[in-house]
Amino acid sequence: MRKKLGVEDYPLGEKHPDLIVSKNGIKPSELTLENISLGSVTIDDFQISKETLKYQAQISYSADRKPLGDNLERAAEMVKIPNEVIMAIYEKLRPGRSKNKEELLSYARLLRDKYEAKILSAFIIEAAEVYEKRGLYKSRY
Repeated sequence: MRKKLGVEDYPLGEKHPDLIVSKNGIKPSELTLENISLGSVTIDDFQISKETLKYQAQISYSADRKPLGDNLERAAEMVKIPNEVIMAIYEKLRPGRSKNKEELLSYARLLRDKYEAKILSAFIIEAAEVYEKRGLYKSRY
């Protein structure tokens, strides 16, 4: 069960270093140049974990910083999404890059169904609606 954190737990790395692990479960103390040169850690071991981001979101919410907390919650969902998928969605979210609303909605379904990223999915759906209202599906190139 995840520990409930508040603003008094900031900064997390100083107050609760035991709660911080990488995406692969590696502790920050193990992320050393020596371990890199030995090959016992790789660049992938430096990625932040979903749990650490969720702890940071809790702290943000308790400090009455809802927008930051919301961004950290979205980031927590992104941890298990491959970088190629993130970059493809990012490209399609640029004005004039998606052909139509359905193109963005298909990404929202992918995020929801394959990656269980419900918050991100809702974000893309909202963007698709706004893009339609503002005429941002028109090709700019």
